[in-house]
Formats: sequence, structure tokens, C-alpha cells
Amino acid sequence: MNRIALYAAINVCFFALVACGFLFGPATNVHPLYLLLLFVICSSPMLDMRQLNDQYAVLGFFSAFYFVLYGALDFSHLIFPQPHSFAPSGNSLSSDGVLSNTELVILTGGAFAHIAYRLICRLIPGSNQRLSMDWPERTLVLWGSILWAVSTWLVWKLNVQILVQVTNSVVADAYSRLNGLQIAAFMLAGYFQPLGIVILAYAQSRYRRPYMMPLLIAMIGTEMVYGFISDSKGQVLIGLALIAITKMLTDGKIPLARLAVLAIIITIAFPILQANRVIRSEYSENHAQAAQQIGKTLERALEAKKEVTTGSDRMDTFLERMSLKDNVDQIVSRTGHDIPFQNGHTLFPLIAVFVPRLVWPTKPDVKTGQLFNNVFNLADSDNVYISTSHLGELYWNYGWSGVIVGMLIIGLLLGLVGTLSNLSQSITITRILVLLATVKLIVLGFESTIATQYSVWVRSIVGIGVMHLLFARQLSSAAKIRSDASAYVKSNATMEPESPFPNLMR
Repeated sequence: MNRIALYAAINVCFFALVACGFLFGPATNVHPLYLLLLFVICSSPMLDMRQLNDQYAVLGFFSAFYFVLYGALDFSHLIFPQPHSFAPSGNSLSSDGVLSNTELVILTGGAFAHIAYRLICRLIPGSNQRLSMDWPERTLVLWGSILWAVSTWLVWKLNVQILVQVTNSVVADAYSRLNGLQIAAFMLAGYFQPLGIVILAYAQSRYRRPYMMPLLIAMIGTEMVYGFISDSKGQVLIGLALIAITKMLTDGKIPLARLAVLAIIITIAFPILQANRVIRSEYSENHAQAAQQIGKTLERALEAKKEVTTGSDRMDTFLERMSLKDNVDQIVSRTGHDIPFQNGHTLFPLIAVFVPRLVWPTKPDVKTGQLFNNVFNLADSDNVYISTSHLGELYWNYGWSGVIVGMLIIGLLLGLVGTLSNLSQSITITRILVLLATVKLIVLGFESTIATQYSVWVRSIVGIGVMHLLFARQLSSAAKIRSDASAYVKSNATMEPESPFPNLMR
């Protein structure tokens, strides 16, 4: 089946599901046309992708996450009955009309990002020989292990021994007792920990050494224990998720077994982690106490799991926590009316990306999530951070022009990364790191603050470039063939088998 036929078939199936949900499902305020148009946009990368790791890989990740943020919960409400009535938070998402203003903003932003991405892919050929040099196998294993081990120890020390409880007063007091060098070390450790995971996952995918799999399993287990103690759902899943994505990008195919394991762990772990957060708040248990009595903490979470996942007072489900459509609706429906535009205020910190606070003590630091909560009066506490998403932040600053120009720029940037780091041309650790840094910080970070995510991304790309200059080498032909297993198989699959009786007349 060609790509156009596959794209049409998947959209027809989705249309049928939406139609059935609208006609026979529970009554909701979901607009079917919005869901259909959003799915048409977000499924469109399959029209261009020839391999899962080609220049459109980043667009595929972005499209999937964009639909999760703005469409998956609506689809769930349309198909499945809800324990309580679904009532969007903003006034613009009423059942009247075909599309709301918020939905038009979401569709327009997604469409312009896709257009810009495809435009850059067609304008730039994508060959980048400087990124085609790779790290030797020993360098990958040695430095990947060192980076992960040292950074894991540092983040443990910071979050379990120093920031024993994550409250504004505790964090402020703890950081006031650290010097500049210590703060820089802890900050770099946060960058290097996932970096070490990716380097080792890449080494295992490329060279397939028997000793690598037990090492990766030990890393996954460590990350899950640390995430449980530090009350971080992302930390629990990051090891397995990064290993699965690295495998997919390296091999150019979906690692079904690893993704199945990831899905099972998410299904099992998410309600336990929700219960863990509630029960630790109830017992006023900090990170250090959770580490000292981890067995008892886990037992309490398992006992409380049913209580926090059922009933009218249950905690949000995974899709409810991920959905940011209502947040964008608050911004679109109120900005320019009772709430003023920001006019670039939340984006201003981007100009000081590389200026250390030692040089610029009054360096701007806008806490966008907290500002959003306070200006829109969304939570009881002023210290709560509520995400605007990059799309909502663009509208909050400049309205429709911010959405169109901003999403065009985001699409161009993602397209540039996807094209220059095209793994279907050459598979190297540098390309993998650039792609994953972009996916983690810009694509998955799309739900967060623009200035924070892009500042960290720029620094990460610079750090990856420095490591490339230090460690990348032009591998020998034999090493390159051994390290590029997928390319080796494809090249040999096209060769004719050698005949024991050569045709001398040829």
C-alpha cells in the first residue's frame, strides 16, 4: 500500500470512529469537525516519510504530541463515557457552532508548523558530512557510563539530600547555600543524565554487545527507583522511553517489544505514582524519608491507588493531565478582553541565553507558568505553575500574529534539525543526540515555557557540538560497516549471490 492510500485509509477509519462517537456515544461538547481536521494535519507526516528515521522523523514526533496535547482528550470523551460530565473551562468551547476560536488557533498553528517544516526539507538537501563522523565503540561505552553514573549521583544528591522537599521556600533556601560552581555542576548533571542513557542505548543498538543489555536494564531500574523517590513521573519513564526511541531511530523501524513494555509500565505505574504523590503529601514525607523507607512508601502508594483513581474526587488521568486545550482556551477567550497581551514579556529571557548570572546579576527570569496562574486566577495558591504551552504563550504575547509567525519559526527550526540530522543518510551518535535533544526539549517541551525550553536546547546543542569535536572520528571502513548494521543488511540484500559457476561469457 502506498503512502497516499495508507494516509487515506487511516483518516477514513478515524472519521468512522468520530462519526460513531458523535451519533451513538455519550453527549459531549466536542466538535467532530475539529477532531477530523486536527487528525488530518497530525497524520500528514506519513505522506512524506519513507523511513521512520528520515528527515521527517521530528515532524512525526511533533505531530503525535500535538494531537495528544490538543485532541486526544476530546476524542476520548467522544468515544468513552466519562465518570463526570465534560465541561470545558472556557466560554468559547460551547456546543454552538462548528469550530471555536480556540480550535481555529490550534488548527492554524499546527498547519503553519507543518507547512514550514516541509518547506525547509525541500529547500535544503540535507547532506552534512561533518556530522557523519562517529564516536568509536570504546568511547561510547566509557563516556556514556561515566556521564550517566556521575550525573545520576549528582541529581540524587541535589533532589534527595539537598532539596529534600520541593517547595518554594525549601528550594530558595537550599540554592542560597550553594556557590556558583555547585549550582553549575547540578545544572549540568540534569543535562548529562539523559545524555548518558542515550549514548549507551546507541552503543547497544549499533554494536549489539551481550554485556550492554544488562547494563541498560540496571539503568532503567535505577531511574525508576529514583523517580519514585523524587516523586517524578517523567524520571520513572525516561530511561525506557529514551532507550526505545534511540532503538527506533537507529534501526529505522518500530521496536514493538520495547514500546509494548513502555506502554505496560505506563499503565501500571501511572496510578501508583499518582497515589504516591497524594499519600506522601498526607504523611508529609520528603524525599530523604522516602529513600530511607522506600518499601513502606511503595506499600502505602499501592494501598491508596484505588482511592485516588476512582470516584468523584479521583486525580486526573494521563490524558487529562496531558491535555492543554482548556489552558489555551483561557488565553484565547480572555486575552485582549479582560487580560492584556504580554507583548514579548515572557519571551525576553531568550536574549540572555549565554550570559551567566555572575556577569548579569539582574538577568531576567520570567516564571511564565506562575504568571499565567496569577494573572488568570486559575488556582488557589499563587505558587502553582500552570502550563500555557508554546502555542498559548505565543497567542498571549502577540495574538494571531504570534501564532502564525511563531509556529512558522518553530516549523522551520524543527525542519532544519530533521534535515541536517537525517539518519537515513548517516547514523551517528551526534545526529541521534541532536534529534533527541530537539524532541525532548522542543517537541515534548512544547507544553512548557518557550524561554526555558529553547534556552536549554541551545546550550544542549552547543554541548553536543563540543563533544562531537572532542570524540568523533572518521571510522575505518571495517568499523563503519560493523557499526552500521542496518545499512550493511540493506546493501547486502541488493547484491546478487555469488554463483559457484561463474558465467565466463558475461
